[in-house]
Amino acid sequence: MKKKIFGAVLITVITFVGCWNFNQSKKKALLSNLILANIEALAQSNESSTEEKGKSPETKRCKKTFPDGTFTSSVERVCTPSCSSCTCTPVPCGEPFYN
Repeated sequence: MKKKIFGAVLITVITFVGCWNFNQSKKKALLSNLILANIEALAQSNESSTEEKGKSPETKRCKKTFPDGTFTSSVERVCTPSCSSCTCTPVPCGEPFYN
């Protein structure tokens, strides 16, 4: 009787450890995929740089219209000619940008 109980407990522990290990490896794979997606997005944003040389950034008000027809006031970054050593990257209305 003790052997049967010990065997059942042993099988339960082995099953639990196997399931836990499988779950941990799944989490690592999801995290790795997320990291790779972030790196790829950063690489693509650098490839499509629209930096304009000889221009400086200027922030202007604009009207951001949404697909459902509603709108809000926002800002956009436009590039204006100013100096030969300046650079500027224009940003459309409503998109985030950093100074």
